[in-house]
Order: sequence, then structure tokens, then C-alpha cells
Amino acid sequence: MLKVSKGAILAANGGGGAGGCFTCTMSGSLTVCLHANGQRGQLSATRATGGSCTNGGNGGFQANGIVNPSPNGQSSAATTAAGGGGGGDGVIILRARDAAHRQIASGSVVSPGPALGNVNVN
Repeated sequence: MLKVSKGAILAANGGGGAGGCFTCTMSGSLTVCLHANGQRGQLSATRATGGSCTNGGNGGFQANGIVNPSPNGQSSAATTAAGGGGGGDGVIILRARDAAHRQIASGSVVSPGPALGNVNVN
């Protein structure tokens, strides 16, 4: 029996792409400048956003087959490089002896949507 309980989270989501711009922070007495990070893969069905830039060059959203917002990084602007593309999703496969032995409770999160299958029993 395979049971996914209410409130359970099974996630294999990609992250957002890095932005082409730099964000600077102070680390002690040093200024550290890095590309604007995209979000990590979310533990929900929400897509991860790309790194955000003020003047263009945003990173692409997580690529899970949805085209808006785009998984592609934004073209460069005069003062920034182009943003990176959003990460693709992993795969979740839920297999059980048959459909009656596979229960996914409402209120659980399985993202991206799972591939369902039956195990061949000898």
C-alpha cells in the first residue's frame, strides 16, 4: 500500500535562474557582489522565481511546462547581462500493486504531478 497523507509534501521542483545583474552586500569590511539568485525549488506547487534585476536581465522562472512567466532568462539591458534560464523539474513516480493500493490524500502536495504506475507482480 502506498499512501500519501494529508499535509505531506513530495517535491522535485527546479529552481529559478540567476539574474544577469549584480547585488552587492557588505561582508565585514568587504563589498561582495554576486548575481541576483533565483529561488530554490519550492516545497509546494508554486514555481520558483528567477533572480530579479532593476534594469532588465531577470532570471527565468522554474520550467515546468508553463510558458508564462517564461522559464527563459530575460534578454540583457544596457547595464546588465542576460538572465539565466529556470531549472527543469525532476520526476516523481508513484507505483503500487494497482490503483486501489495507491492513495493520495487531498491536502497533500505532489509537485510536479506524479507519473502513476502499477508494479508487475510475479
